[in-house]
Formats: sequence, C-alpha cells, structure tokens
Amino acid sequence: MKSLLLKVLGRASDLADVQPVIGLFLAGALLAVFFAALIQSKSANEPEAKSGLLWTLYHQITRLVGALMVVLMLVGALSLLRIYLHQTLAHFQRTHGRITEANYNAVQSIWGAEQNQGELRMEIFYEEEVTERIESEDLRKPALLRKKIVRHDITANPFVAAHHEVTLRQNPRKKGSALYGGYETACRFTWRLKNPVNRDLNSILKFPLPAASAMYDEILATLKDEDVLPRIQLKDASLILTQELKPNETLELAIAFKSRGMSFWYLQVKEPREIRDFTLTLNLPDLPKARLNYPEGCMTSPPKAWAFPCPPWRDYQRRPGRSRARLASDFRNAGLRSDPGSGL
Repeated sequence: MKSLLLKVLGRASDLADVQPVIGLFLAGALLAVFFAALIQSKSANEPEAKSGLLWTLYHQITRLVGALMVVLMLVGALSLLRIYLHQTLAHFQRTHGRITEANYNAVQSIWGAEQNQGELRMEIFYEEEVTERIESEDLRKPALLRKKIVRHDITANPFVAAHHEVTLRQNPRKKGSALYGGYETACRFTWRLKNPVNRDLNSILKFPLPAASAMYDEILATLKDEDVLPRIQLKDASLILTQELKPNETLELAIAFKSRGMSFWYLQVKEPREIRDFTLTLNLPDLPKARLNYPEGCMTSPPKAWAFPCPPWRDYQRRPGRSRARLASDFRNAGLRSDPGSGL
C-alpha cells in the first residue's frame, strides 16, 4: 500500500512539474468529487436512533473510506485512459510519423537529403607526345610510326593548407504530427595548393558536393581572388575545374555555398592525406552545450575549442601529419521534439 501511494504521489509530482495548470485543475476536480461523495454519504446514512461515540466514529470512517474509494476509482479510470491514449498516440506516430519511410522521403524530396561532405581532390599531371613504332609481321613492309599522347601522373602532395568553416542551424520540418530534423548550412572551404615540381603541369580540381539531390544557393568559387565559377563544370555531383600550373606556382582556392538537408551532416576525408596546416570550425549557434553529443565513429574536439555561451563552436586542428578526419552532427533526435533547439 505504501509503495502504491508513493507511486501515485510521484506521478502527481511529475504532472505538476510538466503540466502545472492541468495538474491544478485535476487536483481541484478530484477534491470536489471527494467532498461531494462525503457529503452525499453523510446525508444518506444519517444515524436515526443510536448516537453513541463508537457509532458516530464508525459512520464517519465509513463515509471517509467510501469517498476515498470513489476518488481512487476515478484516478484508476483516468490512469487507464492515459495508458490507452499513449498507446494510441504511439501507434499513430509509428504509422503516420517520421518512422514511416514514405513520409520521410516526401519531406526529404522537398527540403533536402542527408549531406555527406567530402574533401577536395586534385589530380596533377603532364602530357607528352611520343612516337610509337609498330613493326610489321612482314619484314618486307616498313614499320608504322604512330604518335600518341601519354599522361604522366604526379604523386607528390600539392596540399599546403586547408581552412574550413561551416555553420549549421537547426530548422525542423513538420509533416502531420511529426517533426523531422532539418537544418541549414553556410559553408566556406579554402585551400592553399602548390605545384610540387619544377615544371609546367595540368591539374583537375574536383570538389564533391555533399548531396546529389539538394538545393545550393549563393555558390562562390574563386581562384587567386578571381571568380572562376563560369569555368566550373558540374558532373557526377561534383564541381570540376581544370587549371594549368606553372613551376612551383601557388594557388588560393575558395568555394562557398549555402544549402539545407535532413537528419545528419558529415564531413569526411576518405583518403589519407598529409597536410601541414588544417583547421575546421563548426559553428552551432542554436545548440546548447547540454544537448551536444558526438555520433558514433566521429572525432571529438579538444575541450579548449569550446566557447559558451553562444555562439558555440567546434574547432579541430591538425598540423602536421597525415589526417583522415570524420566530423559529424546528428539531427535525427531533434525531430522528436517541438523545440527547434532541442537536440542535435
């Protein structure tokens, strides 16, 4: 009995903390039912002949227990109704909420897909024309001479420095009764590249976009502070730029854009790379520190990189050495709550 009473009081305390107004009205309603049952029991069971002390106490206790039983039965009925409503809500969210693949795909097609940002790739090479001699099987016939272009790839590292800054803001999208973890991004990526050999080279710069089916606004691409966006080709969800390099030439490349996506955002350097100066800053202006987490398999930033209160930011630096970085923010839990800043 004691454990049951403590459980009821605990539930009442939780309700008062979460919904104080509803808890106040419910307590008033139960108190009114209690007094109404007590008064009605008193008028119906008024003693006629006997008026002794024990008889009076017996009737008072009977009326009190009867009123308490009515209140307990009402509380039990409300508890059963609450359990039924929770089960119904859970079933509705399971069949009509974010778990439904069709609804998720519908929101994703309108707002944007998950984003997985890769790093810049640079192919450097030079071409030369060579003459190929083809001997005939018939020795009486002269040999054939054929010219062809041979490509020689340079394996030296052209990356000198990379400084990236990404700002993510939560923007949950609602469909039906479900909230989906949407977000908006403002990205700026900059690199310093250098021709590693003392000769003229050709290069192909390939920057992968984070999602093939996404919306990109305010795209900016500069090379040595010169706008090269008209020269860039879009192929296989990547921005491709060809550039000739002079001996030991240094390039300053910058790419910036705004976009939006859902559920999560990743930055991955998939291939090992040696870089002497690498900085990545991830700004999360609407995320409280208490709600920060790190998705599985992703690196954490050093504690000194945190700055609170807003804007919180994460700064990862690696110099020198080889890096294979993977940084991510997970917005999937944010869609389960109505507060846009409730989770990441």
